[in-house]
Amino acid sequence: MMRPLRLAVLMSLCGVSAFAQPAPMRAPKLWAVVVGIDAYEDPAIPACKGAESDARAIRSWLVDTAGWEGSQVLLMEPGAPKRPGPAAQQIGRLSPSRENLDWAVKEWLPLRVKPGDVVLIAFAGQAIGGKEGDVGSRDLLLPLDARSDRLDDSGWVLPDAIDTLASRGENPILLWLDTSLSGRGRPAANLAGRRTSPARWLGELTRWPGTAAWIAAEGKPVALPGPDGNRGAFANAVLSAMGTPERPKNLLGGLFEAGRDPRLVDQGFRAAGGLGPEWSLWPKMIAAAVPPRRNCSSSAATPTGSWRWPSRPTVPRWSRRAWTRR
Repeated sequence: MMRPLRLAVLMSLCGVSAFAQPAPMRAPKLWAVVVGIDAYEDPAIPACKGAESDARAIRSWLVDTAGWEGSQVLLMEPGAPKRPGPAAQQIGRLSPSRENLDWAVKEWLPLRVKPGDVVLIAFAGQAIGGKEGDVGSRDLLLPLDARSDRLDDSGWVLPDAIDTLASRGENPILLWLDTSLSGRGRPAANLAGRRTSPARWLGELTRWPGTAAWIAAEGKPVALPGPDGNRGAFANAVLSAMGTPERPKNLLGGLFEAGRDPRLVDQGFRAAGGLGPEWSLWPKMIAAAVPPRRNCSSSAATPTGSWRWPSRPTVPRWSRRAWTRR
């Protein structure tokens, strides 16, 4: 007579209803902010031919090849709407002003990203290093409305923008920076007295566990695409390195592949941060990394039933010039 009662008590302690099956585990999603800027509002800032088409290529790969929903990718390019509206409102395109870039990373992403989701922020455009010898001077990405006469006041500080999301420690965050502190095509400004090594910048960007950054070039401007209009070296290499739907690769494998691309090697491609084998941009590979749901609660599950990625990278962190040709 006591067995049914004991069973009900046991199921209650394990968080399982005696009359209902446990809810299915929510599969992690990918959320992306993809930025491309060819020409700046200030004509004194050199244009970046091919940046917008490279950004569109990344969006197209995420949606058409990898199979993510278009609503999960925010494309930021000149000519897009200048005002975002409420953060909860669905939006696919937005102008890449500094205010909008902050909104995208500080409001649009946090409202949508759940524990275990993967975040990608890709930027193609100009960048500039901080002032040499000035510890308070920051390395900057240049938004559409940057001003050449006050770059330090009008640039975008990416480490500050991702701080709220990254400090949670709940999501892998990948930063694809198709730029260089020496510029894209040409330097964004006179580099005299400016840092050109990205070592400090990469350290700032990857100071949180679970954050990784790839930067297209070091010590020289990123090479612009040729007259044939093909993708730039960075976009072409990283997208090709992700594999195909039939033979997908995780991000660690993709990094090894991209780091052997001759054009990236020549530019001084660098990467920093920790990458675990479970990191991927493919829906099936991300879903496969989620452990089966258990009847009893475990430390790997959040109160809502979503799975948290490991709080620490599963391979050693590193920051150095990435790879050499073999």
